[in-house]
Amino acid sequence: MVKTKSANKMAKNGGNTDREVDTTNDFSSLARCADEGQVIVIQQDKQYERRQSSQGDAENVGMTELKAIWKSFTWTNSYVFSKIDRALVNGEWMNKMPPIQVHVLDPYFSDHPPLYIELGRQQKATTRPFRFMNCLADDPNFRNIVADNWQINTNAIYMKKVWLKHMKQAMKGINSKEYSGIADKIKGIRNELQIIQQQMRTPNQNSHYFEVEKELRLQLEKWDVVKESIYKQKSRVQWRNLGDSNSAYFFVSIKNRRAQNQIKALTNAVGDIVQIEKGIEEKILNFY
Repeated sequence: MVKTKSANKMAKNGGNTDREVDTTNDFSSLARCADEGQVIVIQQDKQYERRQSSQGDAENVGMTELKAIWKSFTWTNSYVFSKIDRALVNGEWMNKMPPIQVHVLDPYFSDHPPLYIELGRQQKATTRPFRFMNCLADDPNFRNIVADNWQINTNAIYMKKVWLKHMKQAMKGINSKEYSGIADKIKGIRNELQIIQQQMRTPNQNSHYFEVEKELRLQLEKWDVVKESIYKQKSRVQWRNLGDSNSAYFFVSIKNRRAQNQIKALTNAVGDIVQIEKGIEEKILNFY
């Protein structure tokens, strides 16, 4: 982890860096205002505009904000509570680190609570529920599956149960058969394309090679579009144009979103923070 120059200097340099970067203590130049929705908000409209500008500045230099837990503000004078200090990291840092959250600690004698980043604690992998991806709707078999399941006789009052019982299983089958391991599938097609193109380097080649190359190009384009669609849906980022989808920030946003969906700490009834997975599981079960 490398402490950087100021974010403004990074912006002047185009934000280009191939090192792991953490600007936890250097974000005051980007985030110059408080978040709305706290105890007291002054000049809400201006603060909103400034916050949007600071987020845009971070994106322009290839940085993304880590999720903060325990507290929703990082500065207070006992009357006004705001979120000024933030932890920003670049894509290289996110790619080399596991999903990480920022802990906002107690301020003690300061008006700025320290931000603490814990490294090295991996969360146990769990089975995720099936999620319908938009690319499934473009599958050639999709319309036939919907039509077939719509004709099924059922005693269910709501058609939702038709989806849960029949269509969901069919969609899961297509997803696991055709759309699992997209990255490996694309890698395999690229390798095949590279081999074919190596054989086509000399003139007077067999016309069969050209047909194979054309088919591989079409397959590569198809699965690239599918992968892009899946990543867009997972990241929940609204892009202004299609070219942004392959940027480093795009993939970092997916990983950061994954970190936000994880529960790594809970506070019990007496105010103690529980971070052990077994303790978190017991607390959730006891709550329900």
